[in-house]
This record gives sequence, C-alpha cells and structure tokens, in this order.
Amino acid sequence: MTVPGAPTPATPPSAEPPHRRRTTFIVNAVIVALLVGIGYAVWYFMYRERYHEGGCLNYAPARFLEIKPEFEAVDCSDPAAKSVILKVLDDPASGDEKRICQPLPGYIGSVSISKGNTHKILCLGGK
Repeated sequence: MTVPGAPTPATPPSAEPPHRRRTTFIVNAVIVALLVGIGYAVWYFMYRERYHEGGCLNYAPARFLEIKPEFEAVDCSDPAAKSVILKVLDDPASGDEKRICQPLPGYIGSVSISKGNTHKILCLGGK
C-alpha cells in the first residue's frame, strides 16, 4: 500500500542483459583473432617467403670468410642474381650445413640468416 505524497522507491539501474555481454565478448574475440591473423600474414609474406628453395640472391659466396655479407632476394631473371637457393635449413643443428648442404649438386657455399629467435641457413648454388 502506498501512502499518498510519499516518494516512490527508486528503481535500481538496469544491468546490461547477459546476451549483450556475450555478444560483446564474441565480437572482441573475433577482432583479436583477425588482428593476429593479419599480423601473421604480414610476417609470412615479408620474411618467410623472401628466401625459398629455387629463389635467387644477389650474392655469391666468396672463398674467404665474410662476417656479415650483404645480400637480398632478387628475381632469378634479374642480371643481379648471382646464386640460387638450393635448400633452406630452418633452425639447423650444429653440423647440418656440412652434412646437408655440401652434398647438394652445384653447391658453392651458404649464408646464415637470423631474425629474432629464428635462424636459417641458405645452401647456395651457382647461377
């Protein structure tokens, strides 16, 4: 029973419905997954695909030791292409270069690539 002139009790603020919170969570999860996927794709195409078997470099290994040779991947039809990548060794163990690269037909040398925690050896052949 209400008393005339008495203030009516205040209604509590309504909480967000549970289905709305779940929808927000799902949308955020999808956005995060898309961003991670896009980041991986950018990394994959900028780093991993640059050095692949059958690709070429504008570098040919010298007979003497070079500490940090400068080279980049080039199109094999480019006149600057001096060597062909015969094999890519991902995170090689000690001795893999001699055991795997040297027996390859046409092998002339190798180069090492390190980026972050990733290490690769490129077994090279003459162009």
